[in-house]
Amino acid sequence: MPQTIPNTTVAAPLVPASGSSKRYTFAINAKGRSNSVAVNVNAAYGSTALVYQVDRTGDNMTVVPIDITTAAGLTALANGVSKTGTAVQVSGIPKSDGTFNASLIKYFTAPK
Repeated sequence: MPQTIPNTTVAAPLVPASGSSKRYTFAINAKGRSNSVAVNVNAAYGSTALVYQVDRTGDNMTVVPIDITTAAGLTALANGVSKTGTAVQVSGIPKSDGTFNASLIKYFTAPK
């Protein structure tokens, strides 16, 4: 059953996972916690996480779906989670090694 880690921010940017194509990882920090959690992202067609960019300007909010199976979409995600402190919301499956397999990623272009 997927779980959501609330109130998180980017701790380390998206990088390719070692020894694997179409798999990436980035780290998040939950509010009030000092240890980061590695988030595994699969960009393979049919197995990819759902990714949304959330833009907020004043009272207006725009949600844009990002297709990370394409080079442009993967670049958008990498740019979206490139800065430490960027607000993100991740849902997925926790693994026994302490990492998290993402099924849904929302990154925010302005403070939540």
